[in-house]
Amino acid sequence: MLGLLLPAAAWADEPVTVKPGEVIPDVKPLASERSAREEAFAEAVQDSTLRREMTVVAPDWLEAHTDSIMKLSGSFYLRPEITDTRYYLQPTDSTDSAMAVWLADYPAESIANLIVTPDTLYRDIPMELTIVLHDYGKQKTVKTTVDRFMAYCESEGCKPYWGLEQLNDDGTLQMALFLHNPEAGFDHVVKLNCSALDVIGSGAGVKARANLYIPMDNVDDIFIKMDEQKDKNKARWIVPKRK
Repeated sequence: MLGLLLPAAAWADEPVTVKPGEVIPDVKPLASERSAREEAFAEAVQDSTLRREMTVVAPDWLEAHTDSIMKLSGSFYLRPEITDTRYYLQPTDSTDSAMAVWLADYPAESIANLIVTPDTLYRDIPMELTIVLHDYGKQKTVKTTVDRFMAYCESEGCKPYWGLEQLNDDGTLQMALFLHNPEAGFDHVVKLNCSALDVIGSGAGVKARANLYIPMDNVDDIFIKMDEQKDKNKARWIVPKRK
């Protein structure tokens, strides 16, 4: 007789296999332990004063992205379009350091920079982060800045990758952020929503929703393939080119 495969619950990472004669395990204590870890993360982010240091980029490191701006291509994660690419203005002098793009005409590139490119231009952009806890139906919301949140995650050993999920004509967008920690074997997956025009133009904040400590083997199936199957015609991950 084959074992019984129970469906994964909201607080379980994977289905649980129960063999004949075995008692169905109670995984709720494990969920509570993970929720406690998630709540500790939330408190640490709320209290953190860490900052990222601005990076200097030489013009000869860059390649053309459009007629007006350049990009610094890096590595990608799970999909070629989920990347840590950064965007810069065309330098006026070969000896100048490149300046990060922060322009309403380039909403996707600018918000990508907000995530992966430390800069004083936008280091104080507010962030309201809702963390989905493993105790079913519970969540915790913290207020910080994007820069402090990213600095804390990087201090944990996470490397950020971003992917554009949706960009509307009015400048509102949704971006997926994958904070990848291969040494610890997990990712934090964050869905970020904002009006890019308001953020860039007036320093308005961003809202984000996070699932923490996701085992790396589950990220592609749960957070990418399932979303791609929901709307196969959606132009997900593609950053539109502008002149």
